[in-house]
Amino acid sequence: LGLVEEADNVIRDEDRFLDNPYPYQLFAYLVGFVLIFRTNFSYLRYWEALDAVQRMAAKWLDGACMAVAFDAKGDVNETFLESSYCNVEGSTPGTPSSGARAETEYRGKSHAKFFEEI
Repeated sequence: LGLVEEADNVIRDEDRFLDNPYPYQLFAYLVGFVLIFRTNFSYLRYWEALDAVQRMAAKWLDGACMAVAFDAKGDVNETFLESSYCNVEGSTPGTPSSGARAETEYRGKSHAKFFEEI
């Protein structure tokens, strides 16, 4: 403002400068606008971060549910695919006729043998 002589004279004259409310009003509007603008950005960033955390928790829950759902069940000494057996007599696979273990032929490896190969 030192280059503009008229503005410099008005600003240096404190009585004239302080009597006019326009500079304060302009400054207050500018500060208010910047403050609201910044607050709005921070509010939006907060909700965006909250959404990202919620999506992350949902992905972790999906992964945990899949790990539980697709985990191999049963004892280590039993066959890996317990339901994949067929009857020696020739009935449909998956349903033994008499339920006796002598008549059924189990297919698949035990858990221990399966995980040894991996």
